[in-house]
Amino acid sequence: MSKKRLIIISAILVALLLTVAVAQNVVKHQRASYAAAMLPFGHRAVEFLTDYLDLTDQQQSQIKSILTEERSKMQPLLADARQVHQQVQNAALADNFDPNQVRTILDQHKDSLINLAVEAARTQNEVVKVLTPEQRAKLEKLRAHHRERMNMWLNQQSQQENK
Repeated sequence: MSKKRLIIISAILVALLLTVAVAQNVVKHQRASYAAAMLPFGHRAVEFLTDYLDLTDQQQSQIKSILTEERSKMQPLLADARQVHQQVQNAALADNFDPNQVRTILDQHKDSLINLAVEAARTQNEVVKVLTPEQRAKLEKLRAHHRERMNMWLNQQSQQENK
């Protein structure tokens, strides 16, 4: 397996694990609302989208239906991602770290991790299709704001590490 593929799979794994962590810890405050907007399969997504985008009853119903259908597809994939995460953590914390062991773990589970990323993207796509052009623009504005905040945070982290 090429080094580039391993890096891509690792990035997908990290993104998916972060997604799982955020989706499981959504609470009632502004950051959680941003997370729900970015991760429309989270359990508070419909409430957030309804409030933020002023969804109609029909849109709410359609989105709930999409999330219910996708959730059943994603549960086994999320369970596998959690297992992979635990295996990678165990390897990372082992006395004798072996990067080849981590590569092997990721290689063994690459298909399910890719499938999870595809299902997450499919869910987002299906939800966005329900929105009006104005609602899509408002959601994109929120996503851009979120990306900006994340970039600022990453830059701050990088500056702190360089000091």
